[in-house]
Amino acid sequence: MFHDQIPVNAPDADVTIRSSDNVYFKLHKKYLECTTAAFPPAELVTDAKEIVHLTEGGDTLDILFQAIYPRPFPSLKDLEFDEIMLLAEAAEKYQVFSMIYACKIHLRCVQIHSRRRLLAHAVKHDDLEMVRELQPLLINIPLSEVADILPYESFKSWVGPSI
Repeated sequence: MFHDQIPVNAPDADVTIRSSDNVYFKLHKKYLECTTAAFPPAELVTDAKEIVHLTEGGDTLDILFQAIYPRPFPSLKDLEFDEIMLLAEAAEKYQVFSMIYACKIHLRCVQIHSRRRLLAHAVKHDDLEMVRELQPLLINIPLSEVADILPYESFKSWVGPSI
């Protein structure tokens, strides 16, 4: 099935991407090149009939790819926490910087749902600002759990200079 929402199914597209659940997206390389750091440059010659297979689901990629086009940014307000986490991971993986930022803002608004998962995400992507914001909110979780999430150097600064 080809996704029918414009512009993620552009009739003049020069790249086709297939999600893990077989949703196809017809996109423009020039927008991928300008708005991401993980897709090949537009001048790279590839077969227009070649399909790029990605590991993310169609719902996640639909929102992600909407962010690469010069148009109003997609709303994240109706997404569930797990959907935002999938989108944030995909945005980081493909370096869609505008979506990375949008997910960070949205996750700060919903951080009460799963602070431990947010901490793990922030550490994984070196988001020290979010780690610092979460620190006082996670004061009541056992240090052993924090130690499982944080790398050693980060854990030392988390508990203080005495370790």
